[in-house]
Amino acid sequence: MELGKVAERLRDRLHELDTNMGGALPLTADQRRALEILADAGTRGCPEAVLTTMGFTIELLTQLLRAGFANRKVEPLSADYSPMKITETRQVEPLDHSAIGIAWMKITETGKLATGRINWRGQPANPAMR
Repeated sequence: MELGKVAERLRDRLHELDTNMGGALPLTADQRRALEILADAGTRGCPEAVLTTMGFTIELLTQLLRAGFANRKVEPLSADYSPMKITETRQVEPLDHSAIGIAWMKITETGKLATGRINWRGQPANPAMR
């Protein structure tokens, strides 16, 4: 099957889901809450550590990533941040900050479609959001 036909079938299926389900795909309450937080987090997304602090499990976040509802990017800490470690002899030494990073999660277009934030055409589902 050629790519154009696959894309057309996918678009038709998304339209059918959008029409039959009122614009949102079936999600658990926790998945929906996590995606809503990511949707409201802005263009950079939300640190994974913040999401886990809010009570979301790594398993749930992994489900969102595998389903394509969110993506994850690890950014190294900036050079002006100097983490320290205390050695066994109680000496304070700087850590190699290049080995430390922050994992950011961000909602994808698929995630926005799943939450009903956008319709199958990629437009805001709520006309007031346009």
